Amino acid sequence: MLAAAREASAPFIVTEMDAATGALLARNHWRTEGGDRTEFLGRNGTLDRPAALVGDAPLSNRVGAGFDPCGVLQTELELKPNGTAEIVFFLGEATTRAEALSLITRYRTADLDKVLRAVTEHWEDVLGTVRVKTPDRSMDILLNRWLLYQTLACRVWAQSAFYQASGACGFRDQLQDVMALTVSRPEIARAHLVQAAARQFVEGDGTALAEPRAPIPLADDGATHKVRVILG
Repeated sequence: MLAAAREASAPFIVTEMDAATGALLARNHWRTEGGDRTEFLGRNGTLDRPAALVGDAPLSNRVGAGFDPCGVLQTELELKPNGTAEIVFFLGEATTRAEALSLITRYRTADLDKVLRAVTEHWEDVLGTVRVKTPDRSMDILLNRWLLYQTLACRVWAQSAFYQASGACGFRDQLQDVMALTVSRPEIARAHLVQAAARQFVEGDGTALAEPRAPIPLADDGATHKVRVILG
């Protein structure tokens, strides 16, 4: 959470409890963009049998810096035979602490069923535009919804991949990725083409990896790819 590698980021993540909202906040000060994992798991504890779930003792609400960070919300629930219960919790990310608290306040007073319906309808619209049917059922599962969702959520919005967690845009790779969006979300595909074209030089090549918010280079000063870009 909050970084590409837990081992590298753990010393820089600081957790806190917000007194006004009761929210558990975590911030990676190294990246400048809860709680304690050891207490949750217990001494010599494991993920399949954490101390916080096995024992009766409540968590201490210990937060701060210098821990192996972990976000844990603990509650006690007693169900009668054939009974049901609904527990709702929020998990999100924001650029600043103030923005995070604003989102918490906003959604605590929102109609969550309505919000969920809106999110569901959005993804149905994005992922249901193109339907593929092949003799291979496993291929259909991948092509219908899943791969398109991964392209938009991971490659376009998160700007991430298996080996690329920097937040930058790969010139060649993500030009290929947005081809999947030309039918369901052509405006997103075109916006990325325009962004890529801004990183292309008169010779035809472009910067191999670029941070979208960084200044546009005036000359080729690093690794480049040569790709023909046509804007329609």
